[in-house]
Amino acid sequence: RRHVANDGLVGAVVGLFLDNGRCPDVSPRVRWDHLRICLGPDVIGRASSVTWSPTTSRLIGFGMVPTELAAVSTELTVDWADFWGEPLGPAPARVCRYPFIELNRSR
Repeated sequence: RRHVANDGLVGAVVGLFLDNGRCPDVSPRVRWDHLRICLGPDVIGRASSVTWSPTTSRLIGFGMVPTELAAVSTELTVDWADFWGEPLGPAPARVCRYPFIELNRSR
């Protein structure tokens, strides 16, 4: 899904799976604040709506990244912070398809 920001930059909204083993301050609450998405040392986007999913047993969220980095399985990092904004370091993340689960619905 493409998105054009106010500054004219084109990006894509993607699903993210985060490595919950590297995110020590995991809560069942949704994180509405924006977390930086990085590729190496460069900040390339932002993540939001990060939350623990009991259905998938992992942290999931949405990210806004440049379209050239929106391919499924692209590996990135998210600058993880606690709920008070204190940095806790980078957490590995991977671009994924969403919805995050496949629903078997009769048609």
